[in-house]
Amino acid sequence: MIDTKAIKAAAEAATPQPWIDPGEGNMPFICMMTPATVIALCDEVERLTIIASELQDLCDRQAKRLAEAEKDAARYQWLRSEHERFDPLCHLAWKQNSDRRGSEWVNTANLDNDIDAAMDAKP
Repeated sequence: MIDTKAIKAAAEAATPQPWIDPGEGNMPFICMMTPATVIALCDEVERLTIIASELQDLCDRQAKRLAEAEKDAARYQWLRSEHERFDPLCHLAWKQNSDRRGSEWVNTANLDNDIDAAMDAKP
């Protein structure tokens, strides 16, 4: 494991100008910056870049799913409000379980409960 805090502290303590003479203050930093250390730091940056990209993709997919869910919710709310707006006594109705021959009807008065029950009943 690379001690990034020690490398950062050594880099901050090193003189910022071009090094003609490394000097004592720069030696700890120079000694730490071996090829293996630089490769390990580059590998870590690459790994974190991949993780950041994957997280961004996940966020984008979740944002798309949320937008779709919000649109579905808006459709549902519109459907309910349109019927109640025109005639509060007239509720949207349809045959239970889409059974055209059945005699059971569902209406908006109990719509949420009926939808929840139907969803719970499906395996």
